[in-house]
Amino acid sequence: MWSEKLLSSRDRRSLKRLVKKNRKKLKTLELTAMFNTGHKGLSTRTMRRELKGMGLNNCRLTRKTLVSTINNRKRLQFSKQYKDWTAEQGEMSCGLMSQQPIPERWEHQG
Repeated sequence: MWSEKLLSSRDRRSLKRLVKKNRKKLKTLELTAMFNTGHKGLSTRTMRRELKGMGLNNCRLTRKTLVSTINNRKRLQFSKQYKDWTAEQGEMSCGLMSQQPIPERWEHQG
């Protein structure tokens, strides 16, 4: 039913090694060109299919916004509510928090 595989197990191992070595630098087209030097001629589609079969998916990370829209709205509301505070009032509110003992995070067991 299916035709003969284009890549042997040895070719797959060398391809996997090549991808892991240059994980963030290479695009599929560049990877195909690098692999095809001295190897069989593979198309980019075959290359993607083989990589996906090995569990190496090509994906781009999406940038997370620094402040979510809900949190941004809450921060704006907070700043409007306390815009008339003086420095002394701000120190008083922070002083209440600093009076509580802070537990040690890295304690030596000994």
